[in-house]
Order: sequence, then structure tokens, then C-alpha cells
Amino acid sequence: MAKAISLISGGLDSILATKLILEQGLEVIGLTFKLPFLSSDSSLETTKEICKKFKIRCRIIDLCNSKKYYNIIRKPEFGYGKNFNPCIDCHLFMLKIAKKVMKEEGAEVIITGDVLGERPMSQRKNILHIMDEKAHLSERVLRPLSAKCLDETKVEKDGIIDREKMMSIQGRSRKEQFKLASIYGINNYPTPGGGCLLTERQFCKKVKDLIDHKSLNDKNVSFLKVGRHFRLNERLKLIVGRSEDDNKRLEALWQAPQVLLKCKNIVGPSGILCGPSNKRDIMLAASIVASFTKAKGAIIVEYIKRKNTNSKELLVDAIDNDKRAKLRI
Repeated sequence: MAKAISLISGGLDSILATKLILEQGLEVIGLTFKLPFLSSDSSLETTKEICKKFKIRCRIIDLCNSKKYYNIIRKPEFGYGKNFNPCIDCHLFMLKIAKKVMKEEGAEVIITGDVLGERPMSQRKNILHIMDEKAHLSERVLRPLSAKCLDETKVEKDGIIDREKMMSIQGRSRKEQFKLASIYGINNYPTPGGGCLLTERQFCKKVKDLIDHKSLNDKNVSFLKVGRHFRLNERLKLIVGRSEDDNKRLEALWQAPQVLLKCKNIVGPSGILCGPSNKRDIMLAASIVASFTKAKGAIIVEYIKRKNTNSKELLVDAIDNDKRAKLRI
């Protein structure tokens, strides 16, 4: 039985593409990626559920600690989209990994949920062709939802896949996908759009700050989804919690030599000071933390540099809102 490696993102397009190939009688192996810039892990869970429903194996590649992946975020060959999203380079990177998996599994083809013209940057016909060539996968990537609008792949030419049973969907409308999902009884999928935080303007400011200060890595990226971010100077960054949940997440992420700051005896946020700091730096950070409380006048902020050691106290006044705004990323 012929094998296919299907790139499943958890979105409807990749789910439908996988189903179309299963209908052709191929053995399908699901391949998905854990990425540092996804808004949540829901797409990963959806992928696992779909693979279980389709009774196929699911291979998960974790890119959260991949230096090569962060390199394409720093300097993508094909540039960024509207915000900080290097969609072409990201998709190409995944295709290259999929090629290795294809060889390991002895598969004939890679399946993706690409729809011609659905995404203006990465799903144009010439771009799809360039990605296949760059990944050395010419005629080895089948896009079932738009296959009839694209050149034949090897599996179609060899009769392994019946091209007439593929689709010819184009453009940004999702009507055909919703209709096909209804036919197959597929209803557990996320709403279109979203997912990648690199397409969100405010989040991208924080990513750019890390790149500008040569500190884009898995350790620092783990903080990006939490709290308010402030750049105090070239070496120092402060993250301040927005809520009780944020405070708990920050405290869970905190590790030496970062400084943990907490308001004493009043309700207020926690803060994490990242980078080499002195007493003056900690005073500034404490004044920012204090500014998010409802207290009047000077307040006591505790700080600690290492777990299982005693905290120290500072008496500080809240920083002026205008000064605080200038430090906000």
C-alpha cells in the first residue's frame, strides 16, 4: 500500500486534505508541529483528535527549542508578511522536515492543506512551486483541495492518486470546504484565521524587541504570551502580570538570575526582571509594578533573586504614567 505524509495543522483545510487521500486508499501518517508562536495548544490537540478519528499515526515535531527555526524568524529569506510572519520560510522549513519523515517512512508523497489563493503571501501558484523546488520535492507535494488547478504530481501520473477525485478550490471563500466538511461529518475544527501570533501587531513588537536585543530564544519567547512588557535599557526587560493567572504563570517561569517582584500586603501584580540588574534597576522595576496597584502613596515591593532565599523589601512610589508608557514595548 502506498504511503503519504500529511501535514496536519489542526485547521479545516489540512483535515479535509487528509480525508481526501484516505478516501483514495493510501496509508496516511499525520505530521504536525509544535510551534512557539501558536496562540494556544488547541490546534495540536485537535490534530491528535483527528488522527485518532481517522485511525492514523500522528508524528509530532517540537520546534519550540529549534535554533534553526528561530533563525528563519530573525532573517527570513522571503521576508515577512503584513506583520512579523515569515510564512513562506516557515512553510518551506516544515516541508524540508516532512521530506526527511517521508524518507524514514518510505512514503511516496507529502500532502498539505494549501488552497490556491487563500493566503496572499504563501499560497500563490508560483510560491508553491518555489517552495517545492527549494525543498527538493518537485512533483512530490500534493495539495488535494486545489490539485486540479496545479501541475500533476508523480503519484497522479503513476495512477496512485486519481486526479479526478481531487478538488479545484481557489480563493479565500470557505464555502466549498464547509460543504465538504458537512459531507464527511467533520465538525471539530477551529474557526478560520488566527492561530499564529506573528500575525498580531502588538505581539510582533515584543518579538522584534527580542531580535533587536539579540535575545530571541526559547527561554525568552516563553514569556511573550504573558503580561505587559517593558524595555528598561539595553540589557534589561520587565514583564508585569495582568491578572492572577498571569502572576502564577510568571512565578512558574521565573528562574535565577531573574528577579521576582511582588507587592507586599496589597493586591497587585507580580513582575519578572530579566537581565543583569543593580539596585537602581530593581527600584525602577518596583516602581512600575507599584503603578499597577490601587494603593495611594509609597508601597512596599518585595524582591527575590533566587528560590529558597529570603526576600528583600523596597519602599517605592508608583512611576508616572507618561514615563511608564515610554518604557512599554
